[in-house]
Amino acid sequence: MMVIFFLLAAIGFALVSLSFCIYNARRVPYQSIKGHKGLYLWNVIAALFGALGVLCFLAALRHHRLTERIANHKEILFQLTVLDDRLDWSFWLGVASVATHVAVCGVVAMSRIKLPKAEKKEPEQPVISALDLLY
Repeated sequence: MMVIFFLLAAIGFALVSLSFCIYNARRVPYQSIKGHKGLYLWNVIAALFGALGVLCFLAALRHHRLTERIANHKEILFQLTVLDDRLDWSFWLGVASVATHVAVCGVVAMSRIKLPKAEKKEPEQPVISALDLLY
């Protein structure tokens, strides 16, 4: 139950971050909760909830021995022993979601770096004086 709650909270904060990102792209960004600091805030909160969801899933899998319980469901004659748990697509999707939020924070941080611009030198204009014209 907590896994689902944490993942839904992560999705909610990710949607808030997306809406503020779209708002900042369309209008002049606010520097408070809707600006760059806001994008950090919402993405970090979404990443934390996503990480908590993934960690709760791993804890429930190991603590309650869910793989063994599913493998031995309604088994009377023999008992299966699970030697290794393989995490499937949904787990790695949660990990990728957390990594994406961290990457977005990195991209926002890199967008704040001011890169030096190449200065254009104007070609020097020849200075011709009246004395030069006489010779």
